[in-house]
Amino acid sequence: MTAPTDTSMLSKAQILATLPEQDRIDIIESMTPDQLRDLEYDWSFWARPNQIIPMEPYYNVTLVSAGRGFGKTRMGAEFIKQRVEENPGCRILLLARTTQDARDTMVFGESGILSVYPDEEQPEVNKSTGEIRWANGSIGVWRSAEAPDSLRGTQFHYGWCDELAAYSPWIGVDGLTAWDNMRIAGRLGQKPEILVTTTPKRTKIMRDLIDEARDPEKHTIRLVTGKTSENTALSKAYQDTIYGSFAGTSIAKQELEGEMLDETPEGAIWDEKDIEDNRVVIIPDTPEYDRFISKIPLKLIAVDPSVSNKPNDLCGIVVVGATKNRELYRRHGYVIEDASMQASSDVWVKEVVRLAIKYNAPVVIETNQGGDTFENMIKAENPAVVVIPIKATKSKAVRAEGANHPYEQGRVHHINTHTELELQQTTWEPDIAKDSPDRVDALVHGLTALLITTPKGLVSGTIKGRRPTGKIPIRRSTIVKRR
Repeated sequence: MTAPTDTSMLSKAQILATLPEQDRIDIIESMTPDQLRDLEYDWSFWARPNQIIPMEPYYNVTLVSAGRGFGKTRMGAEFIKQRVEENPGCRILLLARTTQDARDTMVFGESGILSVYPDEEQPEVNKSTGEIRWANGSIGVWRSAEAPDSLRGTQFHYGWCDELAAYSPWIGVDGLTAWDNMRIAGRLGQKPEILVTTTPKRTKIMRDLIDEARDPEKHTIRLVTGKTSENTALSKAYQDTIYGSFAGTSIAKQELEGEMLDETPEGAIWDEKDIEDNRVVIIPDTPEYDRFISKIPLKLIAVDPSVSNKPNDLCGIVVVGATKNRELYRRHGYVIEDASMQASSDVWVKEVVRLAIKYNAPVVIETNQGGDTFENMIKAENPAVVVIPIKATKSKAVRAEGANHPYEQGRVHHINTHTELELQQTTWEPDIAKDSPDRVDALVHGLTALLITTPKGLVSGTIKGRRPTGKIPIRRSTIVKRR
């Protein structure tokens, strides 16, 4: 990838980098040590024009929908810094998919809030309370989208919502999501603002926001788009590799070009509508959720192992379940959890065992590559776990098409949202894809075992020596709706 040729799209730093070497040296040597130090934290020097959020014209929400590596996190941190400096004593809300995401990315991350201040100017952070305090009296808190009700009663002047498209549609007791509550809570001052930084994904929230931004009669949302390639701070080797791996695919359009895909790609096997229409939404970590899961009589942990021992290889781990009808074609399947992880085998084996114990379920694992090695590793970790090895004899595309048939029949229900898995399902195009879809492979193994062809030795309840019975009907009452 090459740097943009239109200098109007470049930052001052990028423009400086395009000058002849001696000119750059002369400019740098003309600056004092204090000026050079200040330049390190001068966002107006480093930011590209489309990374700066102006005060005017005023919009209540700025939606930055851009590719990975565009610089969205740095934008969020600098937005908060600027608003805090210009408005002493203001209130700030940071919202992320999980508490860990908020803490590790938005606050302590490489491009997070603390990174945009020199050591002597950094705000005080209390990890236990999730609170940030600035010297000018401004106070910020970070919250998780997993707990929508935690935002009730919160109010703020400025908010930063990170990776909104990746949020599961968790709904609180009042029927509102965390995003709903955030918009309501942004009510202090004359011009409260929310900045949303996210990679675009085909979710209802994203569609609604983009439609609102493009409505000529509404002036509430500013839409900013951008591509991974605009950030020339990313190494050429990285950009060549990442674009080379995904060029021409839907994943490239969405994850790198920052495009909101309007429809499921023609070559993709799964249709987003089949997933969305049959989704079951239940608030996590509630008695209702636990009871629902416990009523699924058949459960298993499906694994598509990473062959290499490199920690960057992704191991597909998906927990699936099904009703216990004798005829497989009558069963309803449930996608309970996507626990896929980038880790070496000694790490993901422990996670597989943990899930097997948690769900009291056997493990189905592909042994085409690795033979009995991984089965033996799981048994060594915990001999009580039942491991059922399977060999894939058909191509990935053929197996995936078979696992998609129950989706088309409305017999597979995702419990809440599994963003990365669903992205892979609805963007993986077998004819042009270069990489193996690890999450999808695990999902296919699991659904095939429960709904299509039962492998020898598959039973449920084997960890604790009991077999749940019965089946759960599909009721609309199990789906939490807004009141």
